[in-house]
Amino acid sequence: MADNQIGNKCSSIAKNYAFRNLRQLNLSANKIGDKGATAIEKNLKWIHLEELSLHDNEIGDDGAIAISHNKVWKKLAKFEIQMNVFIIKIGRESLKKNPIFGSFVHFDQ
Repeated sequence: MADNQIGNKCSSIAKNYAFRNLRQLNLSANKIGDKGATAIEKNLKWIHLEELSLHDNEIGDDGAIAISHNKVWKKLAKFEIQMNVFIIKIGRESLKKNPIFGSFVHFDQ
C-alpha cells in the first residue's frame, strides 16, 4: 500500500478488524498525518503485526504520541517512522519511551 497518497483516509484500514492476522503493513509515502496515525494506533486487533512502515509521511508530534500509546503490537520486529519531518522532540521522546517502538526509533534525516 506504499505510495498511494491515501492520507488520513487510512482510518478505514485501521478500523478493519478482518485483518486480525495482519503481519506486515507498509503505509510509507502516503501523506498520512496525525489524524491517520491516531486512527492506526487505535486498532487493537493487529496483535500479530510484525512489520509496520510509516516512513515518509506527514506525521507530526501528535501522531507520534498517539502511536506511542499502542501497547498491543508486541510482536513488532520492524518499525519505520523516519522522514516524517513534523515529528519533533516531543513525538520522538514519546516513541522512545515505549518499549515496543523505542529500539526502532532513529531519526537520522
